[in-house]
Amino acid sequence: MTVNAFVRTDDHAKTSASPLHTDVRTKENNYKKVLKQLLKILPSAPAVQQVTLDFERAVWATLRDVIPHARLHSCVFHWTQSLWRKVQELGLQSSYTHDRGTHSLVKKMMALPFLPEEEIEPIFQRL
Repeated sequence: MTVNAFVRTDDHAKTSASPLHTDVRTKENNYKKVLKQLLKILPSAPAVQQVTLDFERAVWATLRDVIPHARLHSCVFHWTQSLWRKVQELGLQSSYTHDRGTHSLVKKMMALPFLPEEEIEPIFQRL
């Protein structure tokens, strides 16, 4: 897991990336330990407003628990990557390539993150 932070002081902002080495495919308890330790060693409590992350459920659950006030956003790149992996897992690559309906459905699903948040689930249900 890598933590990327945008740190702002007055008129200045900088980006900081810190790899956090944990067990391979750690789960929620280990993420909580790492995140709580990270927050503990900071000189002051961070004013986390939003977090952009991939689709690992344990990370979402951890952030909801440890930083409940932060808005969580998914990354469009990771969304499309996750969706494409599901297409492959279901053996639909050939249909995606050769069937206009399958191709259209997958493309519409890839575009869901660009909708206003309140419209995503109803549109998804209609697809």
